[in-house]
Amino acid sequence: MSWHNSFIAALADEDEKRLTDLLDSMPAFESVEQMRSALELISEATNRFEAKKSQLRHRMDELEKEKRFLTSTGEDNDTILDIHS
Repeated sequence: MSWHNSFIAALADEDEKRLTDLLDSMPAFESVEQMRSALELISEATNRFEAKKSQLRHRMDELEKEKRFLTSTGEDNDTILDIHS
């Protein structure tokens, strides 16, 4: 399978490891058209990585807010009923 087809397959599968491996082993292209096609594929992969990164950042922010909320509600021990005293 050619580099181009392998990259398309990895992009369709959203296989980040394979995409990285293919980028590390990018061949010398024989024509300007092949270079343009590779550039378009790499741009698409970059856009997808950036979108995933943004989604992950958003989710991490949400989890941090939830963590702060849960931590702040657990600090007030005066409201806990002590049945042992």
